[in-house]
Amino acid sequence: MNSNKLDRMIRLFCENADIYGNYILEGSSTKANKAYQKIVVAKDYIISLNKLDILAQFLDSSSISIKIWASRYLLFSTAFSKQSQYILQSISENEKSLLGTIAEQTLKEWEKGYLTLEY
Repeated sequence: MNSNKLDRMIRLFCENADIYGNYILEGSSTKANKAYQKIVVAKDYIISLNKLDILAQFLDSSSISIKIWASRYLLFSTAFSKQSQYILQSISENEKSLLGTIAEQTLKEWEKGYLTLEY
């Protein structure tokens, strides 16, 4: 395993999860989609190493968007699924922006069994 590449992918995930949220709130879906593509690249690399739980370090981030993205993928973690559900529920109830809606929809899709790690 190349730890430098893993570190770069973790930074890529975190930076673009935050950027995604900023662009969503600005209404710039094109830029948000570019950030999303980078989030997926980073997530795919992390998963390829069986290191999904490494995203748990972002569950207490000050960035709501970073918490949403980390929680979204950690729903698939045995160790962090319940905590991720709680975080998404809390954001959906307390965040009055589009990010609250995203957290709510993510949780609903999870509960229906529609989420996968593919996206």
